[in-house]
Formats: sequence, C-alpha cells, structure tokens
Amino acid sequence: MFFGRVDVYRSAYDNRVQGRGNVVRRRFWAAGFRDVPLPARLCDVPGHPPTEDARMTDQAEDMELRLEGATVLIVDDDREVLESIDQALQAEGALTQTCQDGNSAVRICESDPPELLVLDMMLPRRSGFLVLEKVKRLDAPPTVIMVTANEGKRHQQYAESLGVDGYLLKPVRLERLITMARDMLGNK
Repeated sequence: MFFGRVDVYRSAYDNRVQGRGNVVRRRFWAAGFRDVPLPARLCDVPGHPPTEDARMTDQAEDMELRLEGATVLIVDDDREVLESIDQALQAEGALTQTCQDGNSAVRICESDPPELLVLDMMLPRRSGFLVLEKVKRLDAPPTVIMVTANEGKRHQQYAESLGVDGYLLKPVRLERLITMARDMLGNK
C-alpha cells in the first residue's frame, strides 16, 4: 500500500554531477520514512502496466546523446526562448548554463569558458555583437552560434566579420540548432 507523495524533479546541478540530461531524483515522504528507495519508474512496480512516458523513456535511453558532456552557455533575454533551448540541449546531454544579459555572459566566459556559446543579438546591458567581440578575443574562445530575429544581411555580415561560427534566425528550429552545435563541436 502506498502512503505519501513522490516528488520528481530535475536540476542543472544533478545534470552536471551525473553528466546526463535526464537525471531524476526521488524523495518519499510518508509516516516518518525519509529517502525510501523507490522503483525508477511507475511501470517497474509489479502489476503496473507500462505507460506512454515509460515507453518514450526507454526509446530515449536507446538514442545517442549528440552533445553529451559539451559545456554550453545560453544567453537570451527572452525567458521562454532561453528555457526551451536549455531544455533541448540538456536533453541531448549538454551541460548548460544560462544568463539573460551581455555583461553576465562576458563574465561567465572569462571565468568558466564554455565550449559553445548560444548568443542572442539583442541583449540588455551589452549587445550580442559586443559580447561576441569580447569573447572572440579570449585565449581559448568558444564556438559561437548567434540567434536573432533580425533578418538583415548587414547584421549577419557584421557578426561574421567578428568571428561568429553559426547564425540562426528566430524562431529557432531546435533540431537545426542541435545539429549545428554537434557539427561545430565535432570539428573543433
């Protein structure tokens, strides 16, 4: 008989420690019991049929993680875009860090340089162009993919003159971003 509640959550810290994007920690709170081991999935409980989520999890575990272990900094002032890119890259095994302004991005790149920087063009405090210019002058500059809603060719040419490695227009197709990131990191 089951008494209590199961909390399932994901955290960036757990992802970094385990090196995978689908780490799940469980806690069981019931009648004085703490941290009682639970089955990995509900379908592992005897007599419980497999759920659609369990089948999808099995399929996901069989797939190769295309960005496993890659360190990625994602910079965008739009929280929804930031979170969707973050989740997509973590699901592919990347170790991600996020920020929402240009100054923070430069600070992070100087103190803990990532392998890949996914950078929005229009940012508060310091534009994506200024971040790109500063980051590309580092001793070991990261690969930079610039993401923007600005369709002007002049902006793309300027970014390329500053050393951008990839340039994508919003709305970003996450599969395209992941493929581009894998290809660029594989060529490094």
